Amino acid sequence: QVQQLYVAYLGRAADKAGLDYWLSELNAVPAVLTLENLRSNFVNEQPEYTDVYGGLTRTEQVTKIYENLFGRAPDAEGLAYWTTGEGSTVAADQLLVAFINGASAADSTVVNNKVFVAEAYTAAAGADFNANAAAAVIADVDGTSASVTDALTAIDNGTLEGQVPGVNQIEALATAQAAVTAYGVTAAAAHPAFDIDEDGSVSSSEAEKISSSTGVLE
Repeated sequence: QVQQLYVAYLGRAADKAGLDYWLSELNAVPAVLTLENLRSNFVNEQPEYTDVYGGLTRTEQVTKIYENLFGRAPDAEGLAYWTTGEGSTVAADQLLVAFINGASAADSTVVNNKVFVAEAYTAAAGADFNANAAAAVIADVDGTSASVTDALTAIDNGTLEGQVPGVNQIEALATAQAAVTAYGVTAAAAHPAFDIDEDGSVSSSEAEKISSSTGVLE
């Protein structure tokens, strides 16, 4: 629900520091604030909200939240309801709840997908959060599993703004190298004769020499 606030009102995934802060406030015993308090805080006290929505008309406001949540513009009937009809009296901080409660199955799927990807980005980015990337990663997420896969791939590959391309491949190589080193130490302990230079580990060059002389390379 907290991640939904970031997606709906700010159009981006939450930064981990912000998310952790709000969760600590909500989950404290006793709770420091409620979700209703948090929604009100987002709309009335957060500078980022003011930067995004300041000066917008009710129509523009409703349209923007629709696009953030559902990835589409509101239909004419829905827009009229929220801007000039009975829904026009709903406060801005309650629009998210109202939109979610009235969402169709298709729109709910879009919301769930966006929030899922947003959670993935927040967790993956950690302290390396980038606001542009946090918005871009959910921008093209819709009701399809393919859009979720594409977004998760971008996160995994480190190709979003502020990330290092190929970081996972670098980490995988480091893991593989560590495994090779560990195996060399184990081999030296089990077969001291293989440790030709007596440094406590069997290197790849030592293994090649042993293979050449014995014809066996395990």
